[in-house]
Amino acid sequence: DFIGWYANETARKLKIDKADVFNQYLAYHQGHRGYLRGGYKNKPKLIEVAKKTERNAIKYDLQLKKCI
Repeated sequence: DFIGWYANETARKLKIDKADVFNQYLAYHQGHRGYLRGGYKNKPKLIEVAKKTERNAIKYDLQLKKCI
């Protein structure tokens, strides 16, 4: 429930679409204020993890669509 709530808050406050896994992840990891400050931009490992999370979300979405 918390993750869903946080994604909704991120969408509302930061105007990051809930389907934008990359930026939703960064905003969750850094917090809303940290995301707005852009501190993640100097953290290449964090950016790579956010990209991996995005790739996994795409993969899982494709797998789910095969089940329907």
